Amino acid sequence: VDNDAADSDDEIDVVDDDPLPQVAALIHDGYLYKQGQTHKRWSRRWFELRGTRLSYFKGRKDQKPKGYIDLTDSRLYIPPDAEQSARKGKFRFNLITTVRAYALYDVSQETMEEWMRVIENVIQNGEP
Repeated sequence: VDNDAADSDDEIDVVDDDPLPQVAALIHDGYLYKQGQTHKRWSRRWFELRGTRLSYFKGRKDQKPKGYIDLTDSRLYIPPDAEQSARKGKFRFNLITTVRAYALYDVSQETMEEWMRVIENVIQNGEP
């Protein structure tokens, strides 16, 4: 369920004055669920990883991202309740940045692990 009205722009990321256009090659893309910062509701978002930037969009066909996550100086974290969530079909991980913590999940463990692999690779090695 996409709760955009409740999640409406409780994101802290501003993309209107974005100094880095998305010119980097696409590394990975797909849907993930992201928890809103203020309302804590989960929204399905289309994510694109380019360079050290993980952009998220309301849907796959959208051209303008709702926000982005700078992976520079970030780290992945598996929350303590991840196993309990997995039993409910929510394979969770957190992305901790210098700005905030992002709670994310996928409905597939395999896809979640793939996201974690590519994100960790960018964190460790910078842009590919």
